[in-house]
Amino acid sequence: MSSLTSLVLEHNNFSGNLPVALGNLPKLESLLLNSNNFTGELPETFARLTTLKIFRIGDNNFTEKIPGFIFQNWTNLKDIRIVASGLSGPVPDIGPSGNLESMTLSSCNIIGKLPTSLENMSELDILDLSFNKLSGEIEISLPEVRQLFLTGNMFTGAIPQWILSTNKKM
Repeated sequence: MSSLTSLVLEHNNFSGNLPVALGNLPKLESLLLNSNNFTGELPETFARLTTLKIFRIGDNNFTEKIPGFIFQNWTNLKDIRIVASGLSGPVPDIGPSGNLESMTLSSCNIIGKLPTSLENMSELDILDLSFNKLSGEIEISLPEVRQLFLTGNMFTGAIPQWILSTNKKM
């Protein structure tokens, strides 16, 4: 299986912990695990999935924080969707994965303010942080984001000028 580039196991009844061996797939570009009954933590071996471009794990029952290796090691990542997966926040520091085009971390129990590291993501086109527990004023600027979803959080203060002056869909 060392040549496998895509693994799609969505919409099944798989359960239990994810196999550690999945982290040993050196060419994996797409890992889609939505809508199963996976539990536990993402294996540390997943840090080695450095060729990953698409990662989706919504609608599962994981029990940990969003691992930092996702944003530190997966430098080729373009699309990440973690929705109601059981994983929780805060959002880890976003390092070299600044090439992300679409990031959805919805219903992840993310707390705190919007991380300033989001401003370093020059390729980000879609950002969905809806239905979390983000709070405070929006103190960052993301004028290049085309679609921004912040519904269902606890933000306060004025709507930032960069949002008001855009003609993009928000």
